[in-house]
Amino acid sequence: MEKRSFVWGVLAALLAIIFVFLVTLIIATNLLNTPFQTTLILLTFAIIIIAIMLEIGVFIYYITDLRGDSESSYQAQLHEKEIRLEAVESAKEEIEHRYYNREMAKDTYQGMMHKFEEESTELRSEIEALREQVDSNT
Repeated sequence: MEKRSFVWGVLAALLAIIFVFLVTLIIATNLLNTPFQTTLILLTFAIIIIAIMLEIGVFIYYITDLRGDSESSYQAQLHEKEIRLEAVESAKEEIEHRYYNREMAKDTYQGMMHKFEEESTELRSEIEALREQVDSNT
């Protein structure tokens, strides 16, 4: 939703700039006492520019709407992080199993569990952030 607002804001700013340009053009032609035909040509030119800017704006809007399928990107990242979290949790279980079967020293077990806990915590916070992104985009 933020992207659409940004695109429409840029479009409105461009139209405002063109409007100011048009008004300035009309005032300048009237102050310089140019013939009506010149003013008409300049106005036609300005209207063509406005039409082109609108087309560009609509084109940009659709491009950002299509390309900005950030929801699917966030979904893919979320899925990847969830898989990594499952792998870390599985590794933790394996380490615990080895430690309780006396296949690993206590220091090694504690070091590895500490590392896996840090990674697990980090992944959980990243997953939560991605879920918020997905929820805000829908």
